[in-house]
Amino acid sequence: MLDDVTDYRVSSNAVLNEARPSSVATALATEAADPGSPLGRILRDSYAKIVNVERFGAVSVGLTETPTPAHYAANDAAFADAFQAAVTAKGTLYIPPGFWPVNKVVWDASGTVDVKIAGDYATILVNPALVDGTTVAGDAAVFLGNSHAQFGASPQFLRRVCIEGLNIASNKDPLAGTKINRRGIVLKGVQELEARDVWVSGFVYEGATFDTVWDSSVYGLRVMWCGNSSSTAAGFAENRYGVNITSTLTNGTHYDNSNALRLYGLHVEFAPLMLKLDKHARHIHFTDMKLEQGSGTTNWSEWSPIQFDDVWEVDFKGGMVVTNTVDVIAGQQPPHVVGSTDALTMNNLNSSEKKNVVFSAVHFTTPAEGAAIWFNGSFVTFRDCDFGKTYSTAIKSAFELGNAAKILGGSVTFSKTIEANVNASPRQDFIRFNGAGNIVEDVTLYCADASVPGVLVKVGVAALKNSLRMIGSQWGAPPTLWAHDGGATTLESNRCEVIPEPGVERAVGPGVPDVFGLYSVILNPGIYTDFVGSYIGQRVLLRASGNDVTLQNNAGFITGTGADLSLSLGQAVTVQRIPGAWVVA
Repeated sequence: MLDDVTDYRVSSNAVLNEARPSSVATALATEAADPGSPLGRILRDSYAKIVNVERFGAVSVGLTETPTPAHYAANDAAFADAFQAAVTAKGTLYIPPGFWPVNKVVWDASGTVDVKIAGDYATILVNPALVDGTTVAGDAAVFLGNSHAQFGASPQFLRRVCIEGLNIASNKDPLAGTKINRRGIVLKGVQELEARDVWVSGFVYEGATFDTVWDSSVYGLRVMWCGNSSSTAAGFAENRYGVNITSTLTNGTHYDNSNALRLYGLHVEFAPLMLKLDKHARHIHFTDMKLEQGSGTTNWSEWSPIQFDDVWEVDFKGGMVVTNTVDVIAGQQPPHVVGSTDALTMNNLNSSEKKNVVFSAVHFTTPAEGAAIWFNGSFVTFRDCDFGKTYSTAIKSAFELGNAAKILGGSVTFSKTIEANVNASPRQDFIRFNGAGNIVEDVTLYCADASVPGVLVKVGVAALKNSLRMIGSQWGAPPTLWAHDGGATTLESNRCEVIPEPGVERAVGPGVPDVFGLYSVILNPGIYTDFVGSYIGQRVLLRASGNDVTLQNNAGFITGTGADLSLSLGQAVTVQRIPGAWVVA
């Protein structure tokens, strides 16, 4: 009989009577009531695949009802047993609406299960008092996957499972902002997962952890009030992120990476540290996400809110990233986004062609009068992104570029007025080249006025073969266009082309003038021994504004004749930079 299979069913009469003549409806209802009839067998088989947790002894509580130890114990067992029944039936685990108190939910299986976990927007209410005992600090409130898989050559994944319409919370009111020392949900060793409309709130040790998850899609995951920073003031020694995409170490040397994971509409908010990807996570795709620290995020952290470490082929398309004002120790706010810190040399790329993260059309901003140092690292590309309320310190530029980082198009706006607890003495240093192969092109730069100190581009002592190209794209500019950390007078292999208006000539005086970013220069009368601020390959058209203009043939200029080159009024010559000198064309 149907009642022996499940308590979750609709009335066959109610379904069959809808929009049907009474005689037909009566006949169909009579057939449905007969388990041996064709329609009765269809309904019986369909109902048999729907497993209600209440059938296994699960008990919900009301909004004002306080859970008891009996509630927690009953539901722990009921949720686990019901899941195994759904696995056996290859059916649906149904969780009716309500609050379901648990210590821990364990949905552990392997192989292809074809199971759907339908929450109907039910709330799994995690015991806030349980930190030690059967669970420990950081233990998952909900586990879904295969905890016994031997990852490596033949991983035994849990395959083909769907989870939908489920809240996982430490409090009946998810807006309360309270957190307990647990993880929200851990998905481990899962392949072909589909998750829709899952809400996780109120967990210190990460909200959602994807550990070795393959070929899966996640829609509308919301993670609120989860994670914590390493702030000494917060008394917390570890960094915990709202969402962590990671992998399990195998044999001490190999990772079975999280791979081919697609997240649509991810929303992380009220999380001091929002998103971390590491351990060879690759082919991870984010679409239309919102990552926001939220108001009240005041604890300083040594780590950045968005962190990438040894990841391959990750992209973000659309969405917004919001950082909040934070307390800063001696002005050392960490950059908001940190890329891979893997080493790169121009002779050994170390598979860097794969280690790339791309943000496309993403908005980065801060609330109120806050401001941010936005990026530090390597192998990250920002394409057509805009960065609002930017600032820097005497130590960190707004963008610290390590190796193979790119900023292509988009805009950057510096803030003149910034809250005192962020930086009492704001600067507007745009970028620093620290390594090799970085590219910055066609960024619209909105600067504060000249009263705010800053440098457009800083060149680190180890920088080489970087490129900056900004022609006609500046609205204002920092007072200083370039500086070299080692005190060098040229950019050498770092190609910088920065012209507020193409075709504009600049007049310079004798000696060793600066030609940073210039194509055409007017030389006033006098003796010129060299130009500074140049890059290898730079060509400059020189035009004399009067008589007695001399290019001195020495280490600075190679005239080709062995003698000084003299120019009269109106005469012009082109010079090109080679390593260590200028050659007269």
